[in-house]
Order: sequence, then C-alpha cells, then structure tokens
Amino acid sequence: MKITRSELISAFAQSVGIETAKELIREKINAAALKDKEDYTEEEVTRICGELIKEGGFIRIITQTFIVQLERKKREEQTLLLDNIETQIWYLTDIETYGVVNKACAGFLGMKKEDLEGKKVHDIVGKEEAEVCIAGNRAVFEEKKQIRSEEWVKNGKGETRLLSVIKTPKIDGNGNVEYVICTADDITERKKAEETMRESERRFRDIVENTREWIWEVDTNGKYTYASPVVEKILGYKQEEILKKSFYDLFLQEDREALKKAALEMFAEKRPFREFINPNVHKNGKIVWLSTSGVPILDEKGELLGYRGADTDITERKKAEEAMRESGIRFRELADLLPQTVFETDEKGKLTFANRNAFNAFGYTQEDFDRGLDTPHMLIPEDRSRAKENIQRVLNGESLGGIEYTAQRKDGSTFPVIIYVSHIIHENKPMGMRGIIIDITGRKRMEEELRKAGKLESIGILAGGIAHDFNNILTGVIGNISLAKMYAEPESEIFKTLKDAEVASLRAKDLTHQLLTFSRGGVPVKETASIVEIIKDTVRFTLRGSNVQCKFSIPDDLWSVEIDISQINQVIDNLIINADQAMPEGGLIKVSAENITMGEERSLPLKKGKYVEITVEDGGLGISEEHLQSIFDPYFSTKQKGSGLGLAISYSIIKNHGGYITVESKLSVGTTFYIYLPASMEAIKVGKEGKEGFIPGEGRVLLMDDEEGVRNVVGRMLKVIGYEREFAKDGARAIEMYEQAKESGKPFDVVIMDLTVPGGMGGKEATPKLLSINPGVKVIVSSGYFNDPVMAHFKRHGFSGVITKPYNIVELSKILHNVITGNE
Repeated sequence: MKITRSELISAFAQSVGIETAKELIREKINAAALKDKEDYTEEEVTRICGELIKEGGFIRIITQTFIVQLERKKREEQTLLLDNIETQIWYLTDIETYGVVNKACAGFLGMKKEDLEGKKVHDIVGKEEAEVCIAGNRAVFEEKKQIRSEEWVKNGKGETRLLSVIKTPKIDGNGNVEYVICTADDITERKKAEETMRESERRFRDIVENTREWIWEVDTNGKYTYASPVVEKILGYKQEEILKKSFYDLFLQEDREALKKAALEMFAEKRPFREFINPNVHKNGKIVWLSTSGVPILDEKGELLGYRGADTDITERKKAEEAMRESGIRFRELADLLPQTVFETDEKGKLTFANRNAFNAFGYTQEDFDRGLDTPHMLIPEDRSRAKENIQRVLNGESLGGIEYTAQRKDGSTFPVIIYVSHIIHENKPMGMRGIIIDITGRKRMEEELRKAGKLESIGILAGGIAHDFNNILTGVIGNISLAKMYAEPESEIFKTLKDAEVASLRAKDLTHQLLTFSRGGVPVKETASIVEIIKDTVRFTLRGSNVQCKFSIPDDLWSVEIDISQINQVIDNLIINADQAMPEGGLIKVSAENITMGEERSLPLKKGKYVEITVEDGGLGISEEHLQSIFDPYFSTKQKGSGLGLAISYSIIKNHGGYITVESKLSVGTTFYIYLPASMEAIKVGKEGKEGFIPGEGRVLLMDDEEGVRNVVGRMLKVIGYEREFAKDGARAIEMYEQAKESGKPFDVVIMDLTVPGGMGGKEATPKLLSINPGVKVIVSSGYFNDPVMAHFKRHGFSGVITKPYNIVELSKILHNVITGNE
C-alpha cells in the first residue's frame, strides 16, 4: 500500500481538524529526507509516524489516530481485494473460530460475511462435520506447517461439494501461530470430469482389447503402429511380432503387388474404405479371410498420417457363402423367411435377387422382376435422384448407414421405409449392392405421437396454473351461493337467480376440469365402470335438439373399463359435437363398440392386451389430408367458432388412460374416430345413493388454506353444518395449533389441508408431521389441482379423504361425515 504526500498531510489534519498539523508533517517529512518524493511506501509512512510519536503530548495522540485510520484503510483495501477473488478465503484465529472471510466463502455457505466472521465452526455446520473440520485445523496450528486436503462440504443449498483446501499458518516472531489463512476451490466438476475420462478410457480399452475385431493403425508405409491383442487369436502373431510387419506382408504372395498399388491410390486420395474382403496368411500358413474397414488419420493441416481400422475374421462366413452359392435354393428359402424386404442389385441398381416379402410388400410379380426392376423406381419420384446418387456412393466404397425414403408400391400407394445397403465386392471390385428394406410405418406413427405429446405438455404447464387459481376463486363463489340459497325461499326469484348463478359457476368448474386435463403429471381419478351407459347418455344429451340421428351398435357383453367417468364423458361429448357440426343439413352418426385383443398384427402404439374399441362415424364434410395430421394439436381448428382445444383435450385424456385415439377421413365422405381403452377384468362397484341437502355434524375442524377468501367461505359453511372451526394459513401454523389443541384437551376431530402453499408448508409436507404427533389423525386433502397424483392416491400419503376445489356445502358435509364415521 502506498500513500501520496497530499493524502498524508490531509489525513493528519482531518483527524484532529487543525491546519497547524500540516506544517508539522512537512517538517517531519523533510527531516526524514523525503522532501522530494510525492508518494511513500508503508515503511516510509511508519518512519514518519515514529518521528511524530516522539513529539509526545497532543502530537502523539494525532499520530496514533492517523495510524488507526491508516490501518483501517489498509484493511478495507485488503477486504476489497479478497472479495474480488473467486477462490474461497478465510482466516482462522484459533482452531474453531472464523476471522476474516471473503464473499466467495460466505456465499458458498449461503451466509453474509458479517454473520460468519467471529463465529465458531459448530455454529455453521453439523456436529460431525464440525469435528472433522476442527481436527484438520488443530493439525495446522500444532504442526505449524501448510496442509493440503480434499474435503466434501455441504454448501448453503444443501449440496455436497468437493473442495481443494489449503491451510497455511502465519508464524509470528516468537514462532507461534498468529492465525491460519485458508483457501478453497470447488473441484467437484473437475473430479467428475476426470473420473468420467478415466472411465471412458477404461471402457474404450476394454472394448478394443475384448472385441472380436482386430483393431489396428498403420503409417503411410503400411507398417503397423498399433495392434490390439485380438490379432493373436486371428492371425497367430503376438502384438510385438505384428508391429514389425506391414499389412502387405500378410497378403498372399500373388496378391501383394496389386493390393499394394490399390492401397497407395487410396492413401493418395485419403478416402475411407469399408468391408474390403481379402485373404490373409496366418502365422501357421493357413488362409484367413478378413473383412477390413478403415479411415484415414489426418493431422491438423489435413496431411495423411496413416490409417486406423478394424479387421473381422470372416473365414467361417466365407465358407458359409461358398456353401450358399452351391445351393441357391437354400439361400432363397432362408431369405424368404425374413419379414423384411431383402434384395441384391448389379452395379447399375437393377434387382438381381429379391425375397418373397419384396413381392408382397411392393405388389410386383415375378414377371415384373424378370423384365428388370431397378431399386430407385420402387421409391416415389421425388426420392429417385437421391437414391441414384446414394447407390453410386455405396458402389464407390462409402458407408452410408440407414437412409429413409418413401417407398411406392406398384399400385401407387406409399409407405415410409429405411434402407440399409452395402456393396458387393468380387475379386476386389464392386459388383453391386445387397440390402434390406424395413417398413417404418409404426415407428413414424410413434414419432408423431411423441410430437403431439410434447406440444400438450407445454400447454399443460400454463393451463394447470390458471385452473388452480380459478378453482380457488370458484370455491368462494360456489360456497357463498350454496350458503345464500339456504336463506331464500325455493319458489322466490332470489332462489331462482342463485340457482342460475350456481349452474353458471358449475359450467366454469367444468372449464377448469378441461384445463387441468392438460396439466403435466395429471392422473385421472379412475374407477371400474361400464362404458355402455356412459356412451349412450352422453350422445343423447349432446344431440338434444339436433337434426342429426344416432345409431348404436354395442354388444351386451362389452368389457368394463377403468376410467375417470367425467373425463371420458368429455371425450365422447367432443367427438359427437364435431360429428354434429360436420353435418349441418342433418344425417346419421354411427356409434359402435367392441371387445378386441391387441397383438403384433395391429400397428398401433399400444401394449398387447385386451381393449374396448369405440368408433364414432359420421357422413359429414370430411377432413382434408393436409389438416388430418394436425387435428389433435392444441388450438388447431378449421371452424369459425371454437377454441381448437376439444380434440387436443380428448387426445390427452385417452393418453393418460393408457389408451389411443386415431382418425380416418375423406372429403365429402365422412370421418371416423377410433378410441382404444384398456379393458378391466375387475367387478364394477355399486355406488352409494347420495343424500339431498347437507349432512349436519358436530366436532372441531381445523382448516388450513393460504387463500383468505377460501378460509372465510368454508368457515361459514362449517358453522352452518354444525362444526366448531379454527383457521391456519400454512402447514407450520396448523401443526402448532394441532399440538396446542391436543395438549389443552380439546383436540381437533378433522383437519382440512390445502395440498400446496406457495412459499410455505402445504398439506403434503405437514400431514406426515401430524401423523407423528397423532397416528390416528384424520386429514382431508383439498386442492384446485385435482389431478395431482396425491389427489388420486391420497391414502398413500396419509390422508383420510379428498375434496377438490371448488365445492359447496353439501359436498363438504358429506366428506366430513364419511371421514368422521369411517365410511371413506
């Protein structure tokens, strides 16, 4: 640290507020032979202060004040420097006390500097971690030498991180440890990366050394520079023996010149090669057939350093090929057993062989084949030029892997395929291709399903939040209306008005039900039910007043299904509305259902098993092929009116039931929707008959909800039903009140818990704590997120009952009665 001449003089003067100090300082500067300097080192300032202290009296006090200010400035500069260092730095004044710490250190622990400085280690971390830390500190103070270590430490976020710690003692003039300077760097990611690299190298080495292929590298002269140990199994040479040879030495004597020439041409072009079939000589003199593939090794400038590749022993395969050539009939029989199209071509792409599946899949006859078919003409016109280019590339030795095309049958119909090909080498010359064509219609359909699911998920996040808040508002609206109706005469205008308002609110509740169908992670609240009456009742209700008729074809022995009845009602309703609107002049809708067993013969993205298939067919306007691919997308609609959510919601509901929905349509002919729902073999449970009006009750209820409006309206409903009630706005307060009531001898009979509380403890977290206080506690979970998994499986989480927002006084009284009496 340096201080300028003017700063030095001004600092003395300002410390006592007198001008005469300046003259005294100038005298002492001159006396210290520093007259001509404009700034001074810390040592020079100390010398000047020493001269001033000798003056004694008032000047001594001035000087001591300045020294204090100078030390403060020095500490501030040091602190600023420390705080701008990313490395964690802290001082230990003894084995367990923090002195100075920088921002990086405090930030790592999730604390402020002022809250950390002067604290004991036990104040910051847990007991076990503190004891380990203090033991390390004690070693530095006692051994008086620097210690380096790697320590796992929890940060302020609760994450365990690996720190590289250096603790250095500061020794005073008497040889004692004055303090210890500690530094730490977070090396968690570096350690992970190092471990990942070591693991990757180990795996690579294991693969190379244990694969059946012989991995090798050669320089530009063809001399081996690396050979994996497998070479001994294939050619009989040990690694050290093969490294003294070039690959030319392994060829048959009569092949060497021609193959060496071909290799040099390949080296000059720096091109890769694949499946070069060649005979090699084993150490014992026998012939070993190898399939060789390789790629050039280039330096940063693109200069060739050599080649890297792999050799596969195909001696047995060559023998098998020879046997196959001797018996073409056996080869054809084998190929005909495969479910894919297998083919071979000549160098011009003309088919020279095709298995039976090729004729079945493409619709060609043997006569067509005999007249000369080429592979590009088995594709749509748009793909043919690309296919010809790829054929030439394969014949030139390139490896292209699987390539997707759109195939075209003889009748003009199309389907997606992926084609794998390799070139056929005879006497080291490309003579054509052999390949396999795989129909990927099923895979494409699955990809489309995943794309739709991704769109729905993003919409669901937004929809879920909106619906949750809306349900809290509706709880207040519906609750207050149900209370107000109790004080109005049933035949009065006020009662009728309230009834209309209640109906409108319930329609709004249905809207939130639709929105929450989109919510990510939504689980339908399922029960085993017969789909027959659900279909018929929904269709009849939807078509009331319509000029469209409906014809049902549903067998009596239709399997039952495990469904959320409300959600499936919604799906059927959406499909019938669409069918009705598609026939503005009237018409007939055919609704049918049947039992089916899903097997491999159906190309649908469903697991094998029993399903109920529901079909809704209309004779309306139909949907164009262009629009057909998008009808399940959110907000897609071809109508003047409508949100474009109906079919998207239906898609999401069926998907969440483990089923599938699809559509077929032709313009001016009509549209048919197919729904597949997993069948249930469980018996249908007979529901309990509901009661009119609320069920009076008695007892003490604790209501926890973060919304004041919800607490107010539910509190009034509880009072009318007959319950004493108290309120809490979060789970922590509810636990406290429950304990107090239990200790006072006036325990709560039931606790109603809001599932989630933004920024606080919700019912999901609070209920296990209540159970630890009283294992017999009865807790009802309540939420606007009715499709949260906790709501669907509330008993797994310790709840005795569930009630979804919004609800009225009747619903509230019934759930309380059931939970208290044990009927839930």
